Amino acid sequence: METIKPERMIKVVGDQNYKTVQALIDQVFKMVNEKPQEWINLIVNSSGGLIDPGFAFYDFIIGVLRPKIQSIALGAVSSMAIVFFLSGEQRLIGRNTQVRFHEFGRTMSKEERYTAREFKTAFEDLKTSQDRYTQILVERTGGRLTVKKVLDMMIEEVNLGAKEAVELGIAHEIV
Repeated sequence: METIKPERMIKVVGDQNYKTVQALIDQVFKMVNEKPQEWINLIVNSSGGLIDPGFAFYDFIIGVLRPKIQSIALGAVSSMAIVFFLSGEQRLIGRNTQVRFHEFGRTMSKEERYTAREFKTAFEDLKTSQDRYTQILVERTGGRLTVKKVLDMMIEEVNLGAKEAVELGIAHEIV
């Protein structure tokens, strides 16, 4: 476990959307530019949020910037917030923290009419996003989770405790 420095701490709290994720990316980018070799502590206590900004954050962190991130799950980490947590090279979890899974969904406006094609496109988009999500979990857990296991956990809306999260490779250590 790396020392937590307040000036190197970023919090992912509450629902995540385009605006909050852009602010997170800006914070990480600034910290990396200031001190590229120092660890960044990413505190995650979030119910998740929008799919696309979550993937944007993950891709930027893992694929582009590659900073040294120690992520720390506290409280509850659900849905897309799990992807934020998994961006950490070192992943710690509070002993009373819950990791919550559910199937992906889409909110549709009640006032609008949708065609069969629009529903089909929305379904295909959700399926593609869910496939990407499950692949991230399989990769970041070193294969301890399989695609089938992740999908089953999402369908069953599984809540994992800290010990189970470590056993499955989602987290590395309980704090």
